Amino acid sequence: MGWMGIIMLKAYQNIPNKLWLLIAVLFLNRMGSTLLVFISVYLSTVKHFDLPTVGGIVAMYGIGSALGSLLGGFLSQRLGARFTQCFSLFLLAATVLCIEIATLPSHFYVILFFAGLFSQSLKPANTMSII
Repeated sequence: MGWMGIIMLKAYQNIPNKLWLLIAVLFLNRMGSTLLVFISVYLSTVKHFDLPTVGGIVAMYGIGSALGSLLGGFLSQRLGARFTQCFSLFLLAATVLCIEIATLPSHFYVILFFAGLFSQSLKPANTMSII
């Protein structure tokens, strides 16, 4: 390990384990959210949906995201940040798995809405845990 590695190691060694756990949770959430990058290509090439339909489906992710922040804040205050984070990660994983069995555009509208909802509902809870 060179001098740069030693400097990096020293910089991060004092971070508490609880914060590392929150970083890992946020990383898992971001991994689940990468579907947004590839979903339009998948829908247009594999499922052969036309571009206006694909645009509407991706817009549902945005609508779900806007509502997800509100839901995440509400659930964090009512049920606790830890429960909200576990709830969001579990349901996001289940939602992403549903993409495999979906066939109709209406399925994808619902799936992407809930993917955005669950993806963004984790963030207020994660922030609340840090504070």
